[in-house]
Amino acid sequence: MSGRFPINFRAFSVIAAAVFGAILCAYVYMINRTAGIVVGVVYIVALAAVSAVTVARVIFKRTKLRVAIAVCLSLILGTCAYAVAVTHYDSRMEVANCGGNHYVEGRACAFDTSSGNYRIKLENLIFDGVPMSGTMIVGIEAEEYGVAEFVDYGDTLKFNAYVTVLLPINDGVVDGNAYRTGVYYRTTVSADGIEIEFGKPTAIEKFLRGLRNLLNDNMGDKFGNIAFSMLTGDKSGLDDGIVDYFSAAGIGHILAVSGLHIGFVIMMIDFALNKLDKRIRLPIIGVLIIVYAVLADFSPSVMRAVIMAFVAGIAEIVGGRRDIMSSMLCAFSFILAVKPLYLFETGFLLSFGAIFGIALFSNMIVRALTAKNVHKKVAKAIGSTFSVEIGIVPTLIYFFKCIQPLAVFINIVAIPYASVVFASIIVFSVIGAIPYCGVVLSVCKYLLVPLDYIAHGIAAVPYSEIYVNATAAVFLCYPAMFCASEFFMMPKGRLSVILMTVAACVAFYTVSPSLPSEYIAVGECRSSESLVLYDDNSYLIGYVDNRYAVERMLDENRCKKVDGIYLLSIDDKTVDIILELRSSVKIGIVYCDKFGDCGARLIDNGIDFRLIDNGENYEIKPAYFDGEMIGYEFCGVLFAKNGTDDIAFSAYDAVRIRSIGQTRYEGTVLSNYNEGVPQDNILTIANGAYTYSLPQK
Repeated sequence: MSGRFPINFRAFSVIAAAVFGAILCAYVYMINRTAGIVVGVVYIVALAAVSAVTVARVIFKRTKLRVAIAVCLSLILGTCAYAVAVTHYDSRMEVANCGGNHYVEGRACAFDTSSGNYRIKLENLIFDGVPMSGTMIVGIEAEEYGVAEFVDYGDTLKFNAYVTVLLPINDGVVDGNAYRTGVYYRTTVSADGIEIEFGKPTAIEKFLRGLRNLLNDNMGDKFGNIAFSMLTGDKSGLDDGIVDYFSAAGIGHILAVSGLHIGFVIMMIDFALNKLDKRIRLPIIGVLIIVYAVLADFSPSVMRAVIMAFVAGIAEIVGGRRDIMSSMLCAFSFILAVKPLYLFETGFLLSFGAIFGIALFSNMIVRALTAKNVHKKVAKAIGSTFSVEIGIVPTLIYFFKCIQPLAVFINIVAIPYASVVFASIIVFSVIGAIPYCGVVLSVCKYLLVPLDYIAHGIAAVPYSEIYVNATAAVFLCYPAMFCASEFFMMPKGRLSVILMTVAACVAFYTVSPSLPSEYIAVGECRSSESLVLYDDNSYLIGYVDNRYAVERMLDENRCKKVDGIYLLSIDDKTVDIILELRSSVKIGIVYCDKFGDCGARLIDNGIDFRLIDNGENYEIKPAYFDGEMIGYEFCGVLFAKNGTDDIAFSAYDAVRIRSIGQTRYEGTVLSNYNEGVPQDNILTIANGAYTYSLPQK
């Protein structure tokens, strides 16, 4: 074995850098087509010239063949990444003007009820008889499910609706999530206006539907959907609150299929086949994890884990070195060559950030701990967990505006336990599929209960999330981290380099965009909350039915007081959230158009609650249509209740209504006012829930 020529994928650092540069050229193209073409051509010509020179040097035996292969792959994959990115952008821009009223036909391929609304994803789209690329999210308000509840995989939906086109880039920010999901359009339609033509689901759709039903029937909807999410990464059946408190606790990755899950699947299969020769065992493992990746919809983290597993498997078969940094760069290069705009997708960056952190710091931490007589297994667990948290911090700050200081401690316990739960779900799902044996899945339910309690409890701990607002400069922390790792440092001056790196990272973390003094901040698109800051006062408008979304918005906007809360409706959940918010935020007057027992509860707990009266004057005015209150109005913006008839929108400059699109855009939309007069397109879809200008205006 030792006599074999070792495999060294270190050359992929050159290839990864070339692919990264090509994607930056494509980004320039998306901002300015002419400049992007010039930069792209110059870049590719430069790569071609370097490749030609390198090949010539190999011929004259002045350069190793490995170097020439790396340079040539840089040219091939870099050119591929640039071409794919600009082609995708051009195809998206071809349909940019296809919004408006259309007669739409499409095949139902996914469903989502996580936000309390009903969303259906359609593929094979046809607008007015013309086939269209991409997919569409059709949203239906909860009060109007109707016939939509009977839609199944494979059914064709037909309806008339106003279609909104999602642009690939807004204000310089690439919509990586829309790129990953292939969602190009969004619309809202009444269930009564949908015509259904029944069809047949694919084999994969049948399997996933059957698996979800098996888990839900035997574990209940809540824990069944948690288990389904752990197995497939599909969180569409989870209530937003569950996703929020798992994320706030720092263990949201458990609900998504990641390298952790792929690694555990490989370990289980390898254990089951351990008596087979590895030349037989490894190909079988490869086939099975590809099948699992198909079920997980080839998410970026799954693709990364699968490629790295294949690299490790090849190295083991031929006796090569297993190098996590090199195999990570191999996965990075090949994924981005085929899907270049994944570079702007949150899941991709989190996945690679985690592995990058492990590659840089895990061994250093393990050596330091074992030197202090810490047991090696404990040291490895601490080293891996701490390294992952370091690696994902820049991405967390940029996309989610937060860091989670408790996550490193929670994951040391949660990850091993979650692995046991994950294995149990797989094993008991196989047994539960046997007729009359589904009851065994109740064991998994009780295993999930402690995990749920831990997530809920940690999310409620003060400072479990600390909010930090930063620009894209925060990603400069990654090269700074590399400088502080064992890959780069020399023994002398180690402490100096570490201190300078820490200082650089802190500087990047604190580069924060300034906030205007008067603006409207829009919460996540699955929430309804909006924050109006005007004349040194702050007003919260919405249903206030998602505590974590409200807290995030208040923290992101540095808001420590709310002068008024204008509720679109009120129930016990809303009251509970307001009372919880009071512990961290000073709350003024709460308004609503209904009173009842909930209003009395607020008054009994010392909250100034008042019933909206059309005859009084308010900072945020109630809005009416046909004698019925439809929401609130401020400076020409309507904050509408769910289900409001869009006929009422024509009297307003812009409308804020709960998004029922497919994705949760993270961040906040900020809009300046000019002497209190709203500008055109006052709020856009960029990096936040959307308030949109009316197309008919």
